Amino acid sequence: MKNFDKGFFMNQKDLVYIKTIVEEGGITQAARKLYVSQPSLSQSVKRIEEALGATLFKRTPKGLVLTPEGREYYRMSSKVLGIYESFDEEIHNLKELKTGTVTVGATPHRGMLLFPEFLAEFYMKYPGIKVNIVEATTDELEMLLLNGKLDLAVLREPAKPAPVSSFEYHGLARDSFLVLLPKGHPVGEYAETVEGYSRKVLDPKWLSEETFLLPESNLRLYESVMSILKMAGISSPKCVYRAVYMETLIHLVAAGAGVAIVSAGYWKRRSLNKPVDCYQIPESYGTFWGVSLATLKDSYLSRAAQRFMEEYTRYLGV
Repeated sequence: MKNFDKGFFMNQKDLVYIKTIVEEGGITQAARKLYVSQPSLSQSVKRIEEALGATLFKRTPKGLVLTPEGREYYRMSSKVLGIYESFDEEIHNLKELKTGTVTVGATPHRGMLLFPEFLAEFYMKYPGIKVNIVEATTDELEMLLLNGKLDLAVLREPAKPAPVSSFEYHGLARDSFLVLLPKGHPVGEYAETVEGYSRKVLDPKWLSEETFLLPESNLRLYESVMSILKMAGISSPKCVYRAVYMETLIHLVAAGAGVAIVSAGYWKRRSLNKPVDCYQIPESYGTFWGVSLATLKDSYLSRAAQRFMEEYTRYLGV
């Protein structure tokens, strides 16, 4: 078979024509099935053969017989049309949310807190959608989101919105911070009952002589804790241990190793039953941060990712 003209385009209709002629056993039968006239179909075959520079069918008294080139064309047309069909089915399934993949990023403790129960519900509703959870620090999550490695990320909203931001934040919750003391710690005597607070309030200024258990310095939580302590006049807290995971800090507080400040969101969903006294921090410290699902601004978001975001915000009652 000689090389066909560079301008020749083997379209889907041509493939269907040849494949149908072979499977129906002739042009007359194929024309009937394709709802085209026999002369028109014969002309199409001639055009295809001329463009290819090869004969696809040998005319015999018993009808059309495929040439070697024809057999190859039929084989390839079946393969290509199968790909078309699979592609159409895949697109349909994606549109109907029968299949899909969503990659979501979260810090380790947020991933453990926010996703397990929701994911079980989501899988039951959309069993064909695969959800990949990537755990990393906030800085790493932002970089992965920028590089297109994540569809969504659970991030803390910046306290002051940047003039130009690469992300869009879809608010989930307003999280506050709590002081944790070992059970019966004497500093707890300074806690007060204040109207409008769900638990007793303790001013962090009373912690100036205490030993602290702090988050690792590469975590955003560390920045928030240090900001609170600085406002309380504790610029250089005595620290005996740093941890990535909040449950580690709670275990250490329960063991009497020191005091800690953690997010209320984590404390509320914790599964630990430890002897720890927990106090709210006065609102004058501005101790809140917004937790959001972040997406890359102006980027494509698949149907599966959109549905994940919709279902998750509904689950949280946002």
